[in-house]
Amino acid sequence: MKTGKYEYGSDFALHYIGLGREEGRVEGRAQGEAQALLRVLARRGFAVDRAIEQRVLSCVDLELLGRWIDRAVTARTLEEVFADG
Repeated sequence: MKTGKYEYGSDFALHYIGLGREEGRVEGRAQGEAQALLRVLARRGFAVDRAIEQRVLSCVDLELLGRWIDRAVTARTLEEVFADG
């Protein structure tokens, strides 16, 4: 595997490069889900304050973000959306 000008060949290095890439993918997916949730909340007319925005943007739990998105579609209040976390 090449990164920059150096080619990593050891199993050890390749393992940790792979872990870093996977971690980056998970973080990227979480950021995308967080942005989607904020968009749904805005379209539904919820007033999202800075604290809620930070809570959503700092969340890296994809399952939790998914539950929040599902609830945001039909919830009547922000409390309903964020009931478990």
